[in-house]
Amino acid sequence: MRLSTDPDRDEERALATLRAAREAGVRLFDTAAAYGRNAREHHGERLLARAFGAGLGELEVVTKAGMARPKGGWRPDGRRKTILADAEASRRALGVEALDLLLLHAPDPRVPFATSVRALATLLERGVAEAVGLSNVRLDQLEEARAIVPIDCVQVALSPFDEDAVRGGVVERCFELGIRVLAHSPLGGPKR
Repeated sequence: MRLSTDPDRDEERALATLRAAREAGVRLFDTAAAYGRNAREHHGERLLARAFGAGLGELEVVTKAGMARPKGGWRPDGRRKTILADAEASRRALGVEALDLLLLHAPDPRVPFATSVRALATLLERGVAEAVGLSNVRLDQLEEARAIVPIDCVQVALSPFDEDAVRGGVVERCFELGIRVLAHSPLGGPKR
């Protein structure tokens, strides 16, 4: 995210960082439609496509849909039309036929959660995404989503500074079900 959202971002340094990560053995890259200076830029995805080109198919790319960036801020946008449009734009930005793994960036309190999850199911059915998952969810939301679509992965804030996903049962439930867990902000995020 920081490679794309910082006001003074350096494209060449970002590309070198991504390539160094791959050379060091990293095979999973986490990005999002909203990783850029605005939500429609898809900068993080375009960086990955530029860094790896045809070699992108040898890696797993996790991307996220359903986040707005009003005036540089962060606001969930879980409307069906937004999630569908973000996914299509992500596919174009990455230059792929189908997204490896698409996550709902965060629940939108203004939209019924099931509406957002059904949009993920539509993308899975249409072949826009090979797998879908959730980010920043509680245990009850995970269970609600599982009743609608198979969930491949859940991404949660998880660090020595943030154990809410462990205390709330999300991580344990994922392990019980064989759902992959990705930690975001494992070192505490930019503020730490």
